[in-house]
Amino acid sequence: HPTFNWLVMSTAYWGDSEGLVPLYQVPPIFSIREQISEEQRLIVKDEDSSIIWSGQTPSFTLSYNGETTGCLTYDSTETEIEDALNSIHKLCASQGHCISVTRHEDSIIAPNGYVFMLYFNGDSVAN
Repeated sequence: HPTFNWLVMSTAYWGDSEGLVPLYQVPPIFSIREQISEEQRLIVKDEDSSIIWSGQTPSFTLSYNGETTGCLTYDSTETEIEDALNSIHKLCASQGHCISVTRHEDSIIAPNGYVFMLYFNGDSVAN
Protein backbone atom coordinates (compact mmCIF):
# COMPACT_ATOMS: atom_id res chain seq x y z
CA HIS A 1 0.00 0.00 0.00
CA PRO A 2 1.37 3.43 -0.91
CA THR A 3 2.11 5.98 1.77
CA PHE A 4 0.55 9.41 1.26
CA ASN A 5 1.92 12.76 2.40
CA TRP A 6 -0.96 15.14 3.05
CA LEU A 7 -0.65 18.63 1.64
CA VAL A 8 -2.52 21.74 2.74
CA MET A 9 -3.71 23.69 -0.26
CA SER A 10 -3.80 27.48 -0.10
CA THR A 11 -6.72 27.66 -2.56
CA ALA A 12 -9.84 25.60 -2.96
CA TYR A 13 -9.82 22.28 -4.82
CA TRP A 14 -12.00 22.58 -7.92
CA GLY A 15 -12.23 18.87 -8.76
CA ASP A 16 -15.21 16.53 -8.77
CA SER A 17 -14.29 14.44 -5.72
CA GLU A 18 -15.59 15.07 -2.22
CA GLY A 19 -13.90 14.19 1.04
CA LEU A 20 -10.23 13.29 1.38
CA VAL A 21 -8.39 13.19 -1.92
CA PRO A 22 -4.79 11.85 -2.03
CA LEU A 23 -2.43 14.30 -3.74
CA TYR A 24 1.02 13.51 -5.01
CA GLN A 25 3.80 16.05 -4.83
CA VAL A 26 5.93 15.66 -7.95
CA PRO A 27 9.02 17.86 -8.21
CA PRO A 28 9.71 19.56 -11.55
CA ILE A 29 12.22 17.54 -13.52
CA PHE A 30 14.65 18.96 -16.03
CA SER A 31 18.16 18.09 -17.04
CA ILE A 32 21.24 20.05 -17.92
CA ARG A 33 22.73 18.41 -20.97
CA GLU A 34 26.39 19.22 -20.44
CA GLN A 35 28.76 19.00 -17.51
CA ILE A 36 29.93 22.53 -18.27
CA SER A 37 27.12 24.86 -17.26
CA GLU A 38 26.40 28.33 -15.94
CA GLU A 39 23.27 29.70 -14.41
CA GLN A 40 21.88 33.22 -14.33
CA ARG A 41 18.80 34.64 -12.71
CA LEU A 42 16.36 36.86 -14.61
CA ILE A 43 14.03 38.80 -12.30
CA VAL A 44 10.86 40.26 -13.79
CA LYS A 45 9.09 42.38 -11.21
CA ASP A 46 6.55 45.17 -11.06
CA GLU A 47 6.39 46.96 -7.74
CA ASP A 48 3.57 49.30 -8.82
CA SER A 49 1.91 48.22 -12.05
CA SER A 50 -0.66 51.00 -12.04
CA ILE A 51 2.00 53.67 -12.60
CA ILE A 52 4.25 51.92 -15.11
CA TRP A 53 1.85 50.01 -17.37
CA SER A 54 -1.45 51.90 -17.14
CA GLY A 55 -3.48 48.72 -17.58
CA GLN A 56 -1.44 47.29 -20.47
CA THR A 57 0.30 43.91 -20.32
CA PRO A 58 3.94 44.35 -19.24
CA SER A 59 6.42 42.97 -21.76
CA PHE A 60 10.16 42.89 -22.40
CA THR A 61 12.80 41.68 -24.85
CA LEU A 62 16.17 40.02 -24.29
CA SER A 63 19.28 40.85 -26.32
CA TYR A 64 22.70 39.32 -26.87
CA ASN A 65 25.42 40.72 -29.20
CA GLY A 66 22.95 42.71 -31.27
CA GLU A 67 20.29 39.99 -31.58
CA THR A 68 16.98 40.57 -29.80
CA THR A 69 14.09 38.27 -29.00
CA GLY A 70 10.53 39.15 -29.84
CA CYS A 71 8.36 40.72 -27.14
CA LEU A 72 7.82 38.47 -24.14
CA THR A 73 5.08 39.11 -21.59
CA TYR A 74 6.01 39.36 -17.92
CA ASP A 75 4.20 36.06 -17.27
CA SER A 76 5.81 34.12 -20.14
CA THR A 77 6.14 30.40 -19.56
CA GLU A 78 9.45 28.62 -19.10
CA THR A 79 9.12 27.24 -22.62
CA GLU A 80 8.49 30.66 -24.17
CA ILE A 81 11.61 32.16 -22.53
CA GLU A 82 13.65 29.07 -23.39
CA ASP A 83 12.55 29.11 -27.05
CA ALA A 84 13.23 32.84 -27.36
CA LEU A 85 16.75 32.55 -25.96
CA ASN A 86 17.57 29.44 -27.97
CA SER A 87 16.54 31.31 -31.14
CA ILE A 88 19.39 33.81 -30.67
CA HIS A 89 21.86 32.40 -33.19
CA LYS A 90 24.96 34.06 -31.70
CA LEU A 91 24.18 32.50 -28.33
CA CYS A 92 23.40 28.95 -29.43
CA ALA A 93 25.05 28.78 -32.85
CA SER A 94 26.55 25.30 -32.75
CA GLN A 95 23.98 23.58 -30.58
CA GLY A 96 20.56 24.91 -31.51
CA HIS A 97 19.30 24.34 -27.96
CA CYS A 98 21.74 25.51 -25.33
CA ILE A 99 19.60 27.07 -22.59
CA SER A 100 17.12 25.52 -20.14
CA VAL A 101 14.75 27.72 -18.13
CA THR A 102 12.74 27.31 -14.93
CA ARG A 103 10.28 29.83 -13.48
CA HIS A 104 9.05 30.42 -9.95
CA GLU A 105 7.31 33.08 -7.91
CA ASP A 106 9.04 35.03 -5.15
CA SER A 107 7.01 37.86 -3.64
CA ILE A 108 10.08 39.36 -1.96
CA ILE A 109 12.51 39.73 -4.86
CA ALA A 110 9.96 39.69 -7.71
CA PRO A 111 6.69 41.29 -6.54
CA ASN A 112 3.90 40.82 -9.11
CA GLY A 113 6.32 38.90 -11.34
CA TYR A 114 8.57 35.88 -11.63
CA VAL A 115 12.14 34.68 -11.19
CA PHE A 116 13.47 32.80 -14.21
CA MET A 117 16.58 30.64 -13.77
CA LEU A 118 18.58 30.38 -17.00
CA TYR A 119 20.86 27.35 -17.33
CA PHE A 120 23.48 27.74 -20.06
CA ASN A 121 24.97 24.48 -21.36
CA GLY A 122 28.08 23.51 -23.29
CA ASP A 123 29.39 26.00 -25.84
CA SER A 124 27.06 28.78 -24.70
CA VAL A 125 29.00 29.01 -21.41
CA ALA A 126 32.04 30.25 -23.32
CA ASN A 127 29.94 33.05 -24.86
